[in-house]
Amino acid sequence: QVGLPCQDPFYSAGAMRLFAVLPALSIAASVVALVDQTCGSPVASPFTTMACSTLDHLETEGHTVGNFFADVSNGGCEQWLADSAADWDVVIFTSFKFEACAGTVGNYPATKFVLIDTCPFPNDLPNLLCVLFSEGEVAYAAGHLAGLVTQSKVVAVAGGYPFPAVQRFLNGFQLGAKSSCPDCTVL
Repeated sequence: QVGLPCQDPFYSAGAMRLFAVLPALSIAASVVALVDQTCGSPVASPFTTMACSTLDHLETEGHTVGNFFADVSNGGCEQWLADSAADWDVVIFTSFKFEACAGTVGNYPATKFVLIDTCPFPNDLPNLLCVLFSEGEVAYAAGHLAGLVTQSKVVAVAGGYPFPAVQRFLNGFQLGAKSSCPDCTVL
């Protein structure tokens, strides 16, 4: 039984999707996560927490694991890949922030890579697996329900910084609301 890294249902569902790739990871002797925050940090992102929990699980099964901080703003990720990618069977990128770096993984064909929460388009890299969450689907359902129950014909959704996952969530809510209430205003 794999323990979930947190109790929030949104992130728990995401963790289950990440854990779904465990069968593919289980054949790897060594797995590393490139993180933009330190594992165990009280301010670690949910995706970092999920990746660290996955590493903990793999370590209990006897795999060699590691996690390294890579500063994506100054070429730290690309430098880490050049120095270390060949030493690992699987490298997990824990954030959409690593998308540009992930575009270079074709230079390391013997290593498999997992990119969380984004995917370069087109993804023609045979050694890159993208793990995307379906935040738009749950938001569509919430928007659809909001459109059904509103009496004012005005519904709203709150989102954070407009990075891709939040934008998919906001778009899903708006589409769902308009599907059940075409005359509604979505704030």
